[in-house]
Amino acid sequence: MAGSRSQGAEFVLAGLAACGAITLTNPIDVVKTRLQLQGELAAAGGKAYTGIGQALLRISRKEGLRGLQRGLSAAYLLQFSNVGCRFGAYGSLKQLFGVKPGASATDSLSSMLLGAASGSLAAIVSNPFFLLKSRFQAAGSEDVLHQHSHLSLRKAFREIGQLQGFRGYYRGLTAFVPRVAAATSVQLSTYDISKECILRYVQVKDGVAIHFVASLLSGVAVTMAMQPFDIVAVRLMNQPHKECGSGLLYSGPVDCLKQMLEAEGVLFSLTHHVMSASDPPWCVTGGSGFLGSWCVKLLLEEGHTVRTTTRSAEKAAYLKSLPGSERLTILDGVDLLTPGAFDDAIRGCSCVLHTASPFYFKGGSEEKLVTPAVEGTRNVLNCCRRLGVKKVALTSSTASVYTNYGKLPADHVYTAEDFSPEDVLREKENWYCLSKLLAEQLAWSMSKESGCPFDLTVLTPTLIWGPMLPGQPHMNTSASSLVGYMDGSLKVIENACKTVVDVRDVAKAHIEAARNDLGGQRFLLIGGSPHFTAVAEYVREALPGALQANVPSELSSELGPAVMGPAPPLPVLYDVSPAERLLGIRFKTAQEQVEAMVKSMLDNGFQRSDQYVPDKFGLYKGAAANYVRFGPYCTLTFVFLEQLRLAWDRGVSAAAC
Repeated sequence: MAGSRSQGAEFVLAGLAACGAITLTNPIDVVKTRLQLQGELAAAGGKAYTGIGQALLRISRKEGLRGLQRGLSAAYLLQFSNVGCRFGAYGSLKQLFGVKPGASATDSLSSMLLGAASGSLAAIVSNPFFLLKSRFQAAGSEDVLHQHSHLSLRKAFREIGQLQGFRGYYRGLTAFVPRVAAATSVQLSTYDISKECILRYVQVKDGVAIHFVASLLSGVAVTMAMQPFDIVAVRLMNQPHKECGSGLLYSGPVDCLKQMLEAEGVLFSLTHHVMSASDPPWCVTGGSGFLGSWCVKLLLEEGHTVRTTTRSAEKAAYLKSLPGSERLTILDGVDLLTPGAFDDAIRGCSCVLHTASPFYFKGGSEEKLVTPAVEGTRNVLNCCRRLGVKKVALTSSTASVYTNYGKLPADHVYTAEDFSPEDVLREKENWYCLSKLLAEQLAWSMSKESGCPFDLTVLTPTLIWGPMLPGQPHMNTSASSLVGYMDGSLKVIENACKTVVDVRDVAKAHIEAARNDLGGQRFLLIGGSPHFTAVAEYVREALPGALQANVPSELSSELGPAVMGPAPPLPVLYDVSPAERLLGIRFKTAQEQVEAMVKSMLDNGFQRSDQYVPDKFGLYKGAAANYVRFGPYCTLTFVFLEQLRLAWDRGVSAAAC
């Protein structure tokens, strides 16, 4: 009766069987994708996922059931089109060429070639769905470098078509075709051969048990054959792209493979990089602050021993709840203005991240802002020089880059080569911006002095948004800029554009700058320049229904302060490609920053008083998850398919009678 099934029926039955299988195995597929993307191009980066079980638990805790089933709708489209084409075309080709897998060595080789051909066809048909599945599975996790902010399957199709054209749907095709071809040639042929050998030599009756064993054997072979192509395809599809369409990370599959082998090696890794006891500690000044706390968190996740300084032990107490805090030493009562105060924190460290500095939006005085910033930097760098520190990453600000009060034209593209004019800052009495400029100038001067042992890298982030850490007792100044949109105290939307960047990106940039040979370089860190009308909408979408009415909808009739080149509400033009290229930063969008910040503020129980009251890896990276996923997936697909075939045949037989 099987012969009465048309290839169209075989296509539909195979597609339905695959959809049933992926429903049960999609959580493992999500884990596989995350494992393949975490620590991208970082030979010794932090690894949030240390294994399949741990990854499943972490995702379920942080993202819930929805996180475990990310990309399921795209996966259904992928499976129906891909598996349907593979099985349908494979069956047709076997009949056309009279191939019987397992009958002879020639037929076995022929079945592999036919499987590769049918797989190539299936890849071309289903590439858009694999692209979307990979992006949706990567999204929602801070553990993956670049994420696409597609809100739904329908909107994703529309956005890709509008921004990138038809070509955008076929990114990664050059890796996806060999991936599916390899998988299909091995899967279908080894399944057929395994099943034929079991029936011939074991002499058992055909049934579910036979399909189960043959599928498990097929899964091992498939995983080994397709894994290199799979990880390359996922990374090509998930990487960010320039407006012209070319990838920012990889130019193609060969380049991707080359970079991965150089940075991550060949064998898969399911454990995070653990530092040995002989590795020197890192020092983070200002560890209780917004940026400093994230630097501490990321370093602990990488397995480093960390020392951090704070003026108040109470403010830094929440850091002790971070994973790995047994490797954290907090030195309290350390004053920026006291010479030698940082000796105990820095002694024996090879890398220092100097993030501590006063930050005020308005108010303050030259004495209150400029002196602590400049003298504090002098004290820290003197200590680094005296104690033989090798690398220093210094936090400056875009305040020292583009605060020129219209001295430059509106179409000027700001880069790390730009500096704010000191005379203009003094004239305008902009003491905060002046403090950043003078502190940075002092740092460059000291790093160039004869006998200076450390390489200096300067990071210039703009207004830092993004999530606060759980339990953080004080709202950072930049986060307070959103409170008025959340509690109803702000009645109109500011008519201005603001450059913003995510704290997670800035913290990573500091660590990468200190870890790599980037001494003497300056990096501009900006993740977006949204108008506050967009920011207000992002806040509204992130708030629960009861609080959405607090967000103002009326635009202020007054323009915001024009301290940069273009007068508001024009966005600032900037070039952050050096940070993307050399530091591996994939800047999160303004919407992603706002959503994460609002959620963390709600979790921590924000108050208008600006005070918080908290409620009491390599080429074969993810291969194990790929097999754990593919074994059950293959088994379920074949079992479901056989049952659907039987049901179909019974229906046809009954109709014939």
